[in-house]
Amino acid sequence: MIMLSKMLKANAKKTASARKPVFSIWYVVFGLVLVCGFLFLTPKSTKLSLNDKTFFVEVAKDKNARAKGLSGREKLLPYHGMLFVFDSPGKHCFWMKDMKFSLDIIWIDESKTVVDVAKYVSPQTYPEFFCPSRPAKYTLEVAAGSIEQAGLEPGTLVQF
Repeated sequence: MIMLSKMLKANAKKTASARKPVFSIWYVVFGLVLVCGFLFLTPKSTKLSLNDKTFFVEVAKDKNARAKGLSGREKLLPYHGMLFVFDSPGKHCFWMKDMKFSLDIIWIDESKTVVDVAKYVSPQTYPEFFCPSRPAKYTLEVAAGSIEQAGLEPGTLVQF
């Protein structure tokens, strides 16, 4: 009986030690999946400086991200926004479809100079379009009032 008890304990230890690496491998795999999901599925963001104000902006580089923009969101944190990056300069127009808060829209050319702005654009303006007076490579959407807070006007240099 003692011998059987020792054999069962020894077998239990072997089984537990054999399972231990499998569990640790699953933890590593799970961790890698989380990290990859965070890196590839979260919106790309960058810092952008307007005069002395720093904004944290999501970057919308592809057609789908640009089409969705900030629509459907409940709010936008202060000093946050979305930077739309276009393949080439143009008079890229925006509207307020499915927006729930007002925005300031800033059009920026290839030399990263503000070419035009639209202040306090309300969701109630939909389906009206807002277009720059000159071609722009980038468009920045920020919370309404940000243009005034940052002292922006056409000709202002943007750093990003």
